[in-house]
Amino acid sequence: MNNRLQFPASEYLQRIRGLKRAIAERSIDLILLTDKANFEYFCGYKTFVWISSARPTALLVSSKNDDHAIIIASNLEVLPIKLTEAVPSSVETASYGGFAPEFIETVVGAMKPYNPQRIAIDYGEECFGFGSLKLIEDLKRHFSQAELIEGAACVWQIRCIKSPAEIQQKRAACAVATSSLFEAFKELRIGHTEIEFERLLTVKMIQKGASSVPFLSVKFGRGELPTHLPSRDLALAPDDFIYVDIGCKVNDSVSDLSRVAKAGKKTAEEQAVYHAVRKMTQDILHSFRPGMTTGQAYESYKAICASSALGVPKSFMTWSSRVGHGSGYNCTEPPSICANGEDVLREGMIIHIEPLYKIDGGFYQTEEIGVITATGAEILTDVAPEELPEVAIAPCE
Repeated sequence: MNNRLQFPASEYLQRIRGLKRAIAERSIDLILLTDKANFEYFCGYKTFVWISSARPTALLVSSKNDDHAIIIASNLEVLPIKLTEAVPSSVETASYGGFAPEFIETVVGAMKPYNPQRIAIDYGEECFGFGSLKLIEDLKRHFSQAELIEGAACVWQIRCIKSPAEIQQKRAACAVATSSLFEAFKELRIGHTEIEFERLLTVKMIQKGASSVPFLSVKFGRGELPTHLPSRDLALAPDDFIYVDIGCKVNDSVSDLSRVAKAGKKTAEEQAVYHAVRKMTQDILHSFRPGMTTGQAYESYKAICASSALGVPKSFMTWSSRVGHGSGYNCTEPPSICANGEDVLREGMIIHIEPLYKIDGGFYQTEEIGVITATGAEILTDVAPEELPEVAIAPCE
């Protein structure tokens, strides 16, 4: 299956223009993008150089009303950049030989013609770019009159609103994740370990068109499951719950959705809880509207949970700082659905909702993903099946 959707240079040019408007609105002269995701998102150039921290790469964007931007990269990157059709023709390259000190020197040199008074770097909320005190010190020394500020808000102003092509990618990533999972469930047997099932599922997703699998959590058992730990050499046993959280990437979008199943026959009580969690999750998403603050969305989430037979999940108290989140190029992105949140839901935002219940040894979560539209939220996932899935209890050979 070919799920690859390559963005044209025009898509990246629109993103650069949007970023220019965002920094101009804040009277920022320059923004330096040093985070891998931000760099790739705005200029379209992808390189393996990110696996090494020796030769930093960045994108410099000014508030000038033009299409110009500058990629700052090792001289090893000059030819690959020229060969990348996605990079807009208005983006030039300033190259350097050497390592981090030479990178910083080139950044300073590229900034000087602008005589900037305010310089932003993509540090701040969910942005962790090239962290270097020398970069900060050199910018302060060469631009002593300039104010240095965090630029995350400018970045997310653009990245939070997804284009139709980005939404299509998210839908494709979710489809690969769920179709692969339910195929893999058919091959899962008692005695298979979490690691073995993770490998099986990974292969299926790659075969269906995933470009990579940045994260995959597989957990067997009952009650408390360590969902944030790597898969273990733990065998599936009868009556276990099976939890899977899938970070399958299709080109530039990560799925990040979870599903559960039961090893053997489910009870009527387990099906009732599962059905309630499934309905609640979808109801929460459908309650969201453009113009709501994330604090109002949080209250809607809480009210829907409270009105169900299950009540508010205990996890709500421990995760009350965030009960839902955005995603796109990254697994998690703003906005955060949280108490007293002031961010406003806007058309094109992607939101994940995942209430979790642990009841009588059962583990229930059916994470769903929606996009905010003019009339509400449209669910992008193939929603969890109405019946709690059952896995055959025959032993593995």
